[in-house]
Amino acid sequence: MTTADRQGSLATTPQPTQTGETPSAGSPSAVDAAAPGAVPVAARPRPQPAAGSGATAFRGPRRARLLVRRVDPWSALKMTLCYSLCLLVVLLVAVGALYAVLSAMGVFDSINTAVRDLTDSGGPGATGGLQVIFSARRVLLWTALLGLANVVLLSALATLAAFLYNLCADMVGGVEVTLAEQD
Repeated sequence: MTTADRQGSLATTPQPTQTGETPSAGSPSAVDAAAPGAVPVAARPRPQPAAGSGATAFRGPRRARLLVRRVDPWSALKMTLCYSLCLLVVLLVAVGALYAVLSAMGVFDSINTAVRDLTDSGGPGATGGLQVIFSARRVLLWTALLGLANVVLLSALATLAAFLYNLCADMVGGVEVTLAEQD
């Protein structure tokens, strides 16, 4: 949709006339007072008085039934990239904080000792067994690599899902959504 299309489809608020009155939405002067090419604003339903009482009764909230016929794959890709990159940052911060807490508690030293004791042959000339190194750099590097793979896969799957939705929506007509005003 171009900028000219958007401007042509936007509703504008009626401006006061020469007499100082604001025209109602359905009146011919409301269309004249609006910007050229603009659609007049639909007036909200006014309360109708109940028969035989002084109280005012309101209509229920307005509802609009819409069909989602197409999801733009490019928009789906951009939104998914932004969302998954934010999740990557959250993941890196969480893993960094968790690593700091576990390292301060001595968990990684305990794991290294247990693995070394289990793999130690105990014979003459033994090298002391296998040693696992849990450095902060290594842990965050692997987390970043797995997170980047997640970003690529999530973005690709969301784009593929948008294409598949468009194909299915062409066959069955799309998803119907009902929008309603709050009371």
